Amino acid sequence: MTYRGLPLPAFLSRGERGTFLRRKSPGGGRSPYIVFLHDADPSYVAIRGLYSVLGSKYRGERKNKVIGSGSKREREMRAKGLLVIFLLFAVLLFFPSRGWSTSASITLGGSEGAIPLHASGSFTAYEECDDETPPNCVTNDLGSLTVYHENTAIGGSSGNGSATWSTIIDGGALSQGEHTFKAVAVDSHGVSATDTVTIKIDNTPVLIVNSLGQVEGAFDITGSVEFKEHVGGEEGYVQIFIDGSPYGYKWYEGTSVGWSYSDIKGKKLDAGQWSQGEHTIEVYAYAANGAWSSARSERQQSWSGGG
Repeated sequence: MTYRGLPLPAFLSRGERGTFLRRKSPGGGRSPYIVFLHDADPSYVAIRGLYSVLGSKYRGERKNKVIGSGSKREREMRAKGLLVIFLLFAVLLFFPSRGWSTSASITLGGSEGAIPLHASGSFTAYEECDDETPPNCVTNDLGSLTVYHENTAIGGSSGNGSATWSTIIDGGALSQGEHTFKAVAVDSHGVSATDTVTIKIDNTPVLIVNSLGQVEGAFDITGSVEFKEHVGGEEGYVQIFIDGSPYGYKWYEGTSVGWSYSDIKGKKLDAGQWSQGEHTIEVYAYAANGAWSSARSERQQSWSGGG
């Protein structure tokens, strides 16, 4: 569609949304016409019936001024913008604070051995004023940080604006299973924030008993064991049983340990002192964290005694 060789805006044929206003014919004519205010493109105003187009491209054809300061859509957008500005201003008045809001964070660097723990907290800064005129105001951003293992406090700190606390957790001393650590930050107005982290401890030793081979005369029982690191002392111990009876144990320090009966008892076994027939040994390895049942391994060997 064209008018005097100029294309009409596409919305006249696409049926896009707009506002229709009935207007009297210019120059006192009897035939009224319809002004179409396009919602999405306020730069165009089409006069239906006369097929005149008003706007930046059709200044010579302008026969009616646009009513108001823009399209209906423009006016709605301006109203929404004013509402947003008002709400933001109200929030700032209602919460007279500045700085970061109160928050907490905690991290653990592993799940065995020496485990680094780091916790931090940040505190909201409040402006506190007295009743004088003009008021005397100060900024209060004091807060405290407390770190918990399960429900037991294990450390913390305080400060202005923020606080941190770090330590090393001894994974070798923790019991088997899951452990939760929590950081709690509390600001000067009692507002708190919490962050938690959970790790799973499995300190089960890996035990190996070497084959005895042909047993005769003096012989030894040997093997190896892998422990998880215990920061506070020995990693675990090895205990030997022969035919169901205990034959000593020994604590070892280190994560990779070679053990032997002679190391535990101070001497080797003498096959000639054992009765004829089969004899069974059992070896158990226990981790330092006290999880006896789940931290046990065993191997069996047998030999024929003498005379």
